[in-house]
Amino acid sequence: MNTRRYSAIFIACATLVLAIAASALPAWANLVIDPSFEDQTAPFPLPSLAGVVSPIFTGGFWGAEAATEVTAESAVTPMCDVQMLRMVAEGGVVTQAFQAVYVGEDSLCIDRGLATVTLSAYLNTTELGGAVPVEGGATVFFYSCDTCWGNVVPYLTDPINLDNSPSTWQVSTASGPIPPGTRWLLVQMGFTEASLLGRPGYVDCVDMVIDVSGCGAVPTEAATWGRIKGLYR
Repeated sequence: MNTRRYSAIFIACATLVLAIAASALPAWANLVIDPSFEDQTAPFPLPSLAGVVSPIFTGGFWGAEAATEVTAESAVTPMCDVQMLRMVAEGGVVTQAFQAVYVGEDSLCIDRGLATVTLSAYLNTTELGGAVPVEGGATVFFYSCDTCWGNVVPYLTDPINLDNSPSTWQVSTASGPIPPGTRWLLVQMGFTEASLLGRPGYVDCVDMVIDVSGCGAVPTEAATWGRIKGLYR
């Protein structure tokens, strides 16, 4: 018996198994476009919120109430790359920046109640008026259609109080299940205006991923070995 030949076949099979398994494993990609606000030349005023949410949702870019994309300023240095989002109060309760993300491709898993989302972002502010902490956070809203703006919908949020040091960034992370029927996720970066006290709030390194591994999309072991055995017929 040619043990060397069978050993080589075994090694080749093992290698193929690992390659197939690696190719089958889901690689969760960031669904946010321009997550570190680098697409425009700073300073650059973003489109209004209406450009994102009305008359229908439009994905692929940020819209904001009162924000610009800037480089380092006021002792605050971008966390990722060379730009960050600078947000200021605009006369309401929360100053917001939005991005709409279509998730209809994962509707089968979402409608089974087996998909989850994790949204995170880094936040910062300046030392001005630091007696009161700035409150901000990342929020994701769940919509069933692209014309549903204004409806009361489920959401996940993680409000945090920032420290008084512009040299440190703090992370806000909202994570949980995606409600069945969801077709659009609306990403919100926001700061409570009453806490800003004339200070800007900064956002950088936004990341959002959807996990659909609970739906069993990875090929089964039997199917994998069937592909291997087919090579030696």
